[in-house]
Formats: sequence, C-alpha cells, structure tokens
Amino acid sequence: MKEIYLCRGKRLDNDEWITGYYRINGVGDSMIYSEEQNISDEVFYVNPDTIGRCTGLHDKHNQLIYAGDICKIKRTIYEIVEKDGGIWAKIKKNNTTYYKLICYLCDKGLEIVGNIYDNLDILKTYEKPDL
Repeated sequence: MKEIYLCRGKRLDNDEWITGYYRINGVGDSMIYSEEQNISDEVFYVNPDTIGRCTGLHDKHNQLIYAGDICKIKRTIYEIVEKDGGIWAKIKKNNTTYYKLICYLCDKGLEIVGNIYDNLDILKTYEKPDL
C-alpha cells in the first residue's frame, strides 16, 4: 500500500496538481518528487498550504482520496481533514462539527466532488443555516 505515503500539492510554477512524495529541503522549501521519478533529481516546488496526505482509500470511482478533498454521499458533503494524526471526514450540522472515520464511508458510495483549494464554493452550497 504505497499510496499511504503519497501526497499532492499545487506546483508553484504553473498552479497544477502534482502527486508524489513530499519533502522539505534544508531552506524550508516544500517539494514533491513525482510518483514515477521519486529517485531522480527532478523535483517540483509546491505551495505548502495545498499539501494533502493520501488516505490510501478510494472513492466509488476508484480515485484516491486526499486530505483537502470534498466528498459526498447522496446529499451529505464531507471535507476530508487531517486531525489528531489521522485523516477524517468532517461534517457540519446545526453549527456543530462532527468527525467520522473515513474508512466507514468508503463502502457507502463516497464520491470526490472537488477540493477545498479549487472548489470551496461546494462546501458553502451545502452548509445549512442554524434554525
């Protein structure tokens, strides 16, 4: 299960996503070595705010799920977050935040619908005002 060591982040040079192995160099730059080229000298500098760790789990379309993804089951939206050393599915209801173990949601039809960096509006669309 090498997927659990993967991360993704947005490249600084072109703002595109790159998946691979995350490193920080001696001067504090965030870098990702491409999955295919993790032994080569070629690295991609990434925005550290966009780094998301892979869960090792797949959605219903067999896509790997990363921290920072926005997922749904039917009409319920979850934000995938890192918390307390693990990766959780966060949901807000009636001004209260709940966390669910993501592994229990994958077999219920969890589907990636975006991420918090490119599609934050999805989370806002599904937030319900307090009654």
